[in-house]
Amino acid sequence: NWTPLLSPRRGPAEIIFSPDASRQWTTRGELVVKSPWPAFLEVGETTAPNYSLEMHCRPQNWKGQSGLFLGYQAIPENPDFVAATILSALETSPGKVTIVCRKEGQQIPSAIDQAPLSNSVIMTPANGEVTIAIDVQDHKLKKIYINQAELQQSQLSSDLILPCAGKFGFYLLGGETTFQHCRIRITL
Repeated sequence: NWTPLLSPRRGPAEIIFSPDASRQWTTRGELVVKSPWPAFLEVGETTAPNYSLEMHCRPQNWKGQSGLFLGYQAIPENPDFVAATILSALETSPGKVTIVCRKEGQQIPSAIDQAPLSNSVIMTPANGEVTIAIDVQDHKLKKIYINQAELQQSQLSSDLILPCAGKFGFYLLGGETTFQHCRIRITL
């Protein structure tokens, strides 16, 4: 069974959220986030070895990257950095969206430098909205679905993917995005 995770009563915790960023709830229970810098909003945490996670968002004008992060980890030997696997969508040309999967080290509170983009998939967004879903098996990212279409396994590079246990949530870099839902299903 799916467990919904997005609600105004237990809104996402700010992990990395600059003073220039903002967030507000709509009357429909959606979360609107604006941030010129990378923003990480924790929706949940799991140590389950097997789970599925899904989020749906509507970027405004595609002026940034919107998506999710998982396996968020502090780096003990350097407390100014964190690591996470990030799946995000950005518009690369009018009407075309690139989905990127990457491993990223991020300086706290927020740094503008981004890891190189790789494993891209070009697609046309459905009404300007995107659903990103994942399947995790044995703490490793096994499948990615974009608007219900599965990315081919050959498009995933194992050296990009961090273990998936830990905190997960919404990722935004630049622009404004309305996060409409997030849910998790723990599997055996």
